[in-house]
Amino acid sequence: MKITKALIITGVFIMLLGVLSGCNKNNPLDNTGQNNQNNDPGTVTHITMTSNSFSNITDHSAGVLWQLSAQSESWLEYGDTVSNLTVQTVSQAPLSVYNYTLGSLRAETIYYVLICFKDSDGTTVKSAPISFSTNSDQTAPEITITAVTTAGARAAISWQTNEPYTASTLFYSVNPASLTSQAQVGYDPAARKYMAEL
Repeated sequence: MKITKALIITGVFIMLLGVLSGCNKNNPLDNTGQNNQNNDPGTVTHITMTSNSFSNITDHSAGVLWQLSAQSESWLEYGDTVSNLTVQTVSQAPLSVYNYTLGSLRAETIYYVLICFKDSDGTTVKSAPISFSTNSDQTAPEITITAVTTAGARAAISWQTNEPYTASTLFYSVNPASLTSQAQVGYDPAARKYMAEL
């Protein structure tokens, strides 16, 4: 009888140990009360964009600032139409905070930007389009005369500017105080070069 009771007590004790160890395996909370499922090496922690903003917007440039939840390769796509964006490499090294200035923009133009980055599993993530508008152009372009040629009573003048602009008129006269005559101006957009014949 004593042996039977001892065997029963031992069996109950072994069963309790098995139940307790089984509960610990199935319970995602560890002994600190924290969820231990994320400690599984097979779990992927996704990278997210935590913030983005624009800064120092001028007539021809704008700063783009964004932050990721972890270091990752990131780049921009931007343009004045969402369907036709230009890819802009930002950094060769993975970062978590990016600050990049877009330049050579047109004044008074709405630009759209996609912020792109690599997730921890290697897939590309693209933000929804965000936009900003450049300021109106407050400064006149700088003009550089590149060539003046003469032939008899005619002259040809070529010049370039440091920024794009939409119209150009050449005024001329033999009297510097009265530049009233106008010449038709041609434009080579590839070279940003203007030409006029007098």
